[in-house]
Amino acid sequence: MRHRFVSNSNDSSWIVSAPLLAGWCLSYTAPNRKMASAKKHKIGHVVACYPATATGDVLKVQTATTWFLDPESQEWLKRQAAMQRRQALARKFHGLVEAWNVQRGVISSITAMSMCPAYQAIIGMGKPAVSLILSQLQAEGDDPDQWFWALSSITGVDPVSPEDRGNYRKMAESWMEWGRREGYAR
Repeated sequence: MRHRFVSNSNDSSWIVSAPLLAGWCLSYTAPNRKMASAKKHKIGHVVACYPATATGDVLKVQTATTWFLDPESQEWLKRQAAMQRRQALARKFHGLVEAWNVQRGVISSITAMSMCPAYQAIIGMGKPAVSLILSQLQAEGDDPDQWFWALSSITGVDPVSPEDRGNYRKMAESWMEWGRREGYAR
């Protein structure tokens, strides 16, 4: 897919292919009506494009240029940004799960497990973590881990019936059913 970008610096148009965007750090804002070039082009949102190179976790950003995107490119950019946010959230979550497994060691106390800093950080991620936790529960199958405290803390609900308490498989099934009803799980 190709995207039309109009620079405000020299009024020239550029047709840029999507692979090139991998080397750019993009951010966008609502149109600024005070900018003469935004009125002139009437293309839509203002995007600050930063030529960037990534080395490991370090993003080196070069000089910023402001660009105007056509509506189709705006939608593409929004989808790409949303996908990158979801991927970053998933990486953070899985890193915290690994840290939690190390921090808790062989602790058998559910309360002690739930007080580990990594587990508390997962709770601190809030509602965006719910679908990740439910996916983790589903992946664990018949031997689910102690995600119930986190789910209850984040959502403020507990769909587990009293007779299923202590049966982790049934507790996980209750949460998965709740997640499907609420749109957090498939």
